[in-house]
Amino acid sequence: MGIISKIHESDLFSFTYISHCIVPNSSLKHELANIQKVASERNAAVQVSGKLIYRRDFFLQRLEGPKLALNQILESISIDTRHRNIEVLFFDKISRRIFPDWSQIQVIIESNLFSELDSFLVQSSLVPEHSLNDCQSMSLLKFMQQFKDHES
Repeated sequence: MGIISKIHESDLFSFTYISHCIVPNSSLKHELANIQKVASERNAAVQVSGKLIYRRDFFLQRLEGPKLALNQILESISIDTRHRNIEVLFFDKISRRIFPDWSQIQVIIESNLFSELDSFLVQSSLVPEHSLNDCQSMSLLKFMQQFKDHES
């Protein structure tokens, strides 16, 4: 069993956030690769798993693991200059991981599931100055759950 399976399930928390990416298109591919490398190394060491989705200038990410580790990562995210208008949708105790096998952060930039996200972004008029309501937040979480068994 990998390092991710060592944490006791009763100690699991998760958080999901959405933010506006401000990385210029000219350096986006490099920055996404850097995020994946740095986050994967850090997260494996602290038993955190998750997925990061980039789409149309937005990051949508869910992370799962020990509460202390997630708090530290959230603090790091909050000062990261690659995005702004970070909105934490959920920070909750969970009974099990949605992404137990992803000790490495998987950055998804292309998927046949994106038409649903695109539709959501348009319908909700999601812009950096607006907060999501509870229904919209739950819709995004359900969208992320579709990636559980999805291969990019």
